[in-house]
Amino acid sequence: MQACVRAIEVWGLTDSDARKMLAVDHQTWMRIKSGTWERLLNCEQLKRIATVTAIYNALYSCFGTGANRWATHSNEIEMFHMRKPVDVMIEKGLLIMKKARSHTRNLLVGM
Repeated sequence: MQACVRAIEVWGLTDSDARKMLAVDHQTWMRIKSGTWERLLNCEQLKRIATVTAIYNALYSCFGTGANRWATHSNEIEMFHMRKPVDVMIEKGLLIMKKARSHTRNLLVGM
């Protein structure tokens, strides 16, 4: 979980955006963020955490610290339509997050 927290931090997401992206409440996010979360999360929450982590890892492998700006800057690819990936992923949920993961993984494979 701490890899996901790190991705969210380097992307510069607010706590509110992080909670929405991971589909968790305030208390849960604060405990995840502080490393004190010890309870179970539901399947969708776990998938969201794994997906955010995978997206960041692929981007970092391709672009190094340039990956830090990806989530909060407008993106030209079709799934984002010149919007910030974070906004689209929050709005559309896990399905678009998985598409973004697939896209970033393809970037990595194409290197």
